[in-house]
Amino acid sequence: MRKILCFIVIFVLIFLNLNLAQTNAEDFTPSPNPIVVEAFVSNFYKTNGYVFQHYSRTIFKDQIIFFNYHIKDNLNVPENEKRWSTFYKKTGTPTVFVNGTYNYAGYMEYDEEIQKAINTKNYPIDIQIIPEKDQIVIKMKTHQKLTDLSLVALVYEDEVWQMVENDDKDCFHPYTVRRILTNPSGDYFTIQPDLLITKKYKIPIKLNRQMGIVVFVQNSKSNVIYGSGHIKVSDKPITTLYWNSYDPSIIKTDTKTIGKYVYLHTGYDNMILKAIKPSYLKTVNIKIEPYYLKGHFELSHVIPLIPNTEIRFSKIAGTIYAIFPEEINSDQTVDLFNLVLRCTNPEYYLDFPVTKLFVNDSEENPCGWTYVQLRHYYINTVAIYPNPLDINEDYIVDKHDLDKIIYEFGQLSKDKTYDLKYDVFPPALSLLEADRDKHGDGRIDIQDIILVERETWIYDPPKS
Repeated sequence: MRKILCFIVIFVLIFLNLNLAQTNAEDFTPSPNPIVVEAFVSNFYKTNGYVFQHYSRTIFKDQIIFFNYHIKDNLNVPENEKRWSTFYKKTGTPTVFVNGTYNYAGYMEYDEEIQKAINTKNYPIDIQIIPEKDQIVIKMKTHQKLTDLSLVALVYEDEVWQMVENDDKDCFHPYTVRRILTNPSGDYFTIQPDLLITKKYKIPIKLNRQMGIVVFVQNSKSNVIYGSGHIKVSDKPITTLYWNSYDPSIIKTDTKTIGKYVYLHTGYDNMILKAIKPSYLKTVNIKIEPYYLKGHFELSHVIPLIPNTEIRFSKIAGTIYAIFPEEINSDQTVDLFNLVLRCTNPEYYLDFPVTKLFVNDSEENPCGWTYVQLRHYYINTVAIYPNPLDINEDYIVDKHDLDKIIYEFGQLSKDKTYDLKYDVFPPALSLLEADRDKHGDGRIDIQDIILVERETWIYDPPKS
């Protein structure tokens, strides 16, 4: 009888162990594990540092996760300084750590270091992040016995508009750490081979679609990272806003080279704000500082490009508040509105800062967005070329240009009085020096007249 009972007990224990192992296997799905890049920044951190970060994120995409701990400015949270001074034992900003290893005291390029970390990546610990109502559940597993480990969990936000006093008067702050959920130096633990470890952490702030959660494990002595996990609050792609032409590679130099740093658009007199793959997009609230336009341009008016859009525009304050009739969700690029500027000086490019930008859903929560060509100085240069349809070169396309081209109607390229500047259709592929004269079809006809007439609509839109 005892033997039978022993066999039953052993069988039950084996069954329970097998069932537990199976449950563990089924319940553990590792989250994406990007290379971790940490930057400690302050109010002296200049915009060009953010450009390098944006460039790195563009190049390496989901292979890395980049975030900024703000120190001693109004985006600082107390845990940031403790992690900076206590765990990493640093005193200066900006400082950058790639994979837990101190890399660069500054905001210059560190792409080679990131590429090396990707090529030599060895994360023995898999991490799963499970979001719940007001907490996260973290599960970890490895095939090795590892000691001296430090677990860090944090919440970051992709874009934060916050005025920080520095040389650039910078307002947009990407990849900002909003809260560290663990001890700033990490919570210490040891892990055994093939044993699933579970930890839970409360989230003390309200999450929005701009936010993400990062969890990573470091060796507490060498600081080398052994594993990471990353999830976004929203499963929708980030909405990218840009003016006119979008260059996903951004720039890596401050040299004002036509076609590389100075961005091209179709004419000096209008700028279209576009959105790539927008989700939940209901309102755009943007402020352009008119002071920087003085002597070169003046704001004219805004043309909505989505029917039934409400536009609240002040040319004096430089504010545009666009309210769309319903939330915009699209897997395409959507034209939002046309900002019309009148050129008052023959400048070929224009620098101006966008000093405020909010992009929200119907409940006035951030819809999840980023931007290109909206940041002061480094990405905010808009190319301003003379409009080829400005026939009389008075910096505006109007009825006077239309009258001139009508007068040339019927001219052919073989005629002695033919002038290429009136032969505007088809237009050049671009206004770069190599392309700008490659327009026309050898005759000045109704197509040239229609092209100029439509351009005058920017200043006097036809009534619908």
